[in-house]
Amino acid sequence: LFIAPLMMLMSLFMAWREIDTTRFLFWVTSATGLLLLLAQLRLHYFGSFAIFMPLLVVADGYLRRGAFKPAVGWSVLAVAFAVAFSPAVRTRFFGRQILAGDGSYMMIHRLFPQLGNLCRDRPGVMLVNAFDGHYIRFHTDCKVIANNFLVTEQDVKKFAEVDALMHAPAAKVLEMHPSIAYVFVHRNAMFISDPEGYLELAPPDYPGVITQPLVRELLDSDPKQLPPRFRLEINIPYSNNPGTNFARVFAILPSTATP
Repeated sequence: LFIAPLMMLMSLFMAWREIDTTRFLFWVTSATGLLLLLAQLRLHYFGSFAIFMPLLVVADGYLRRGAFKPAVGWSVLAVAFAVAFSPAVRTRFFGRQILAGDGSYMMIHRLFPQLGNLCRDRPGVMLVNAFDGHYIRFHTDCKVIANNFLVTEQDVKKFAEVDALMHAPAAKVLEMHPSIAYVFVHRNAMFISDPEGYLELAPPDYPGVITQPLVRELLDSDPKQLPPRFRLEINIPYSNNPGTNFARVFAILPSTATP
């Protein structure tokens, strides 16, 4: 956040005074990439290189002109970069990582082989939180109603449709969307610091762990008390709270034909 704006201004300044077309393209690309990076962190692949590459290009120019001895110049750069990247190296290489950078995925990924078998035997539409849509499509043959990649007006409508289903009671879900074959719900994987500073899974009653009524109903209810077409297929208990469920998958049985 502090270095990126400075690098963007430097790239613009260097582009303004650059006469070589190749380097001009580099400076414009760096400035544009940093603009995207500052707009959204998820666009880092367009601009993360420009946080340090412009400095290397400038340093290379000084070294080529003989302003510094090469050994001295590269030694200073090496030390500077070692200091700058030491926090990232320490935390990323030696710290415990959250799988895929998503705490919920880390908690539920072990059920995907079994879920994949269910969808392979009986493919269909799975009702899941839109933020889990990509995971379901990657790991299984089931379809989803929406994911969190909102580009078109239809994407927005489908996202709203999932949100409405997640706020409906189980008895109404199949009336609202009769083609649903599976329902997959889980608590939000929120992590909090313990007294010693280590991360631990937030307890089930922690604010924000459950935000949607359907999720609460399907996780906390006895399966026998749910609508008869809901059959429990997979259950993952809460790791640090026995007796509480973290995730569940229900298969929706075909409706009984009426005479």
